[in-house]
Order: sequence, then structure tokens, then C-alpha cells
Amino acid sequence: MSNNNWANFGVDADTLVESVSPKDLELAKELWNEVQELRGTLKQQLTKITKDIIREALEEFSGNQSKAARKLNISRVTLRKYMK
Repeated sequence: MSNNNWANFGVDADTLVESVSPKDLELAKELWNEVQELRGTLKQQLTKITKDIIREALEEFSGNQSKAARKLNISRVTLRKYMK
């Protein structure tokens, strides 16, 4: 928002920036980066989410594909297909 838009809310933009803590600013940057990662097509988003879930399951079971597949309620063959 430009300074003019903030003025509509009775807020001075410089004061607003000064009032944000470094911790809140860092959190906002992290959230912004996450939002940027989610950009793209629905297929790209679903692929990323699927890979993240599989990676986490494999990490939980130290790379044991059978246990990871069992946790995800899919076959080991299906898990391997998603890993490609």
C-alpha cells in the first residue's frame, strides 16, 4: 500500500514500519516466501505437497519405503512411483 492508502486508515506509514518488531518482520518475510512457493498451477502445488508428505514419511522411518507407504496408506509400488 502507498502512504496515501495508509492515511485513509489514519496511520502514518513511517510510524507503522517503525512499530513492527524485528521478530514480526522476520515472520512476515517467511510467510511471504511460503506464499511465493505456492504460486503456480494447481498441479504444481499438489506435486510439491505430495513430495513433501512422502519426504516426511521417509524421514520418519529412516528411508524405509514399506513403513512409509504403510503410514500413508498406499502401496510401496505407488510410493516409488511418486518418488520419481
